[in-house]
Amino acid sequence: MKLSREVPRHIHTVIFKWCKPDFMPYCEKYRKPMSGAKPPNTCFWCGHKFKDGEMMAFARRDTGVNKLLCQSCAAELVASGKESP
Repeated sequence: MKLSREVPRHIHTVIFKWCKPDFMPYCEKYRKPMSGAKPPNTCFWCGHKFKDGEMMAFARRDTGVNKLLCQSCAAELVASGKESP
C-alpha cells in the first residue's frame, strides 16, 4: 500500500504496511489521555483538520511512526493496496 502525490519537481511517496480505516472518532476520549502533549489533529497526508465526531484512520508506515489519516486518504491507501500484486 502506498500514497503518492506530485510535488514540484518530484513525486513524494510513502509506503504503508497496513491501514485501519475506522480507528476511532476524533473526540475528547482521544484528546484527554495525551495530557501534556498536543495530540495530532490533522491528517498526515492531506492536512485535513479533524472535527469532533469525525472518524480517523490509523496507518502503519513501512519505517517510522504510525500516522492518522482522514477517511478519503485512507480509502485511497486501501485502494492502492488492492491494485498491487
